[in-house]
Amino acid sequence: MSEPAALQLLGLDEIRWLMVRRSDGHLALTEGALPVLVPVVYRLEDDELTVWAGPGLSPRVPDRHEVVAFQTGSSDPRTTWAWSVLVQGRAHPLPPGLDPPSGPAPERWGGWPPSGVFQVHMDLVSGWMVGDADPGPDGDPGPGTD
Repeated sequence: MSEPAALQLLGLDEIRWLMVRRSDGHLALTEGALPVLVPVVYRLEDDELTVWAGPGLSPRVPDRHEVVAFQTGSSDPRTTWAWSVLVQGRAHPLPPGLDPPSGPAPERWGGWPPSGVFQVHMDLVSGWMVGDADPGPDGDPGPGTD
């Protein structure tokens, strides 16, 4: 049996580099004092994290400046390579009629519209990686990591 890969904590530049190569994640918020996870697509431009919440899983998205958690990451089940990023901060909806900084959301849910578009302030950001493979342009392990 091989040794487990070492856990590496990521710096902010590495976190941003990984995040801009992904477009899906999860948002954690509370509804009626209970935790709820909502699948989202997102875009990161500079320090602006814009998220589009998935349809049908929650009747609401943050409608005031409430604290949320956002997570994205990737892994390869064939190897010991994985990474994860956690962002915690206050979320606020985009005002009606205001386009997000990156334009419309990527198509993700088979034609269903997202249930809300909002931005998350990146107040607390952390990330980790295990394994020695460098992620490719889409945030997944690159060639030669089989």
